[in-house]
Amino acid sequence: MKYRRTLLAILAVSLVANAFFIGYLGSQFYGRHAGENKSRYLSAVGMRLTKNLDASARKQVMSRLDEALPQYRALSEGRREAYAKLRDLLAAPQPDRAAIEALLADMRQKSAVLQVRVMNWAVDAVADLPAEQRRSLGNKQ
Repeated sequence: MKYRRTLLAILAVSLVANAFFIGYLGSQFYGRHAGENKSRYLSAVGMRLTKNLDASARKQVMSRLDEALPQYRALSEGRREAYAKLRDLLAAPQPDRAAIEALLADMRQKSAVLQVRVMNWAVDAVADLPAEQRRSLGNKQ
């Protein structure tokens, strides 16, 4: 009887572990392929701006933002390179504060440019919608 309970317990644990493992792999596979052509920032701005729109209008705006993705990536590349330089500067035995401050100023400028561009792309995409679709954009309680 004890042998049977132990076997059932092992089977239950195995089933739970397999379900977890399959779910984890599925989410990794789906997440990698679904988000492959997306930018979290572009998507977040688009979703916040269009949350009151119907699904068709939201899809149209998000499609326009997807078209801006190559430009977004080009602008983001400079930021990635700056982070790599910052890590190198910080790894030095005696970090050069002047160089770090100059690099941080450059990073802030690049971030500001990127943020303004994303907002302009989103605003342009929404502004191009017909007036009847944009009507629902206003704040709703």
